[in-house]
Amino acid sequence: MEEFKIAYNHNKALAILQKLGAEFVGKEILEDLYLIDDGQNIWKLSRTNEQIQLVHLKSFGNKFVMTLEKKIEKEKVSKELNQLFDISKEKMQKKRKHYMLGKSEIVLDNIENLGQFIELYPANSQEKEKIFKSFHIRSAELITKSYNALRTQK
Repeated sequence: MEEFKIAYNHNKALAILQKLGAEFVGKEILEDLYLIDDGQNIWKLSRTNEQIQLVHLKSFGNKFVMTLEKKIEKEKVSKELNQLFDISKEKMQKKRKHYMLGKSEIVLDNIENLGQFIELYPANSQEKEKIFKSFHIRSAELITKSYNALRTQK
């Protein structure tokens, strides 16, 4: 799955989503703990509603590709990892709103101490072109680093 992200005002994004007839799917709070982030490979633990996943993202130019998303099933390990999330000062919290436009997903992320972003998960090249055009996104504006790297630069 390809992921594109950009800093974007949510009020502006909501107006565009409404105009396009996008469907609101739901909201959540996602927390990430970055394990490895060398600019090309991102390994992180992600937690939503006490469910933890191991995620690997690979950077390719102006997009990211998720190569692994695996739920942590073992109850004992999951309990210990939840405790780690609860005490870590390094976790990154994202308040997310999910929308569907055709078969593509658009996520509005409000990231604590970092700002407002949208993540785009186009289903195909035609939908990608439509979304980029609707949001007036140019490739040069896309974020090519992890949120963790942006936070570190701040």
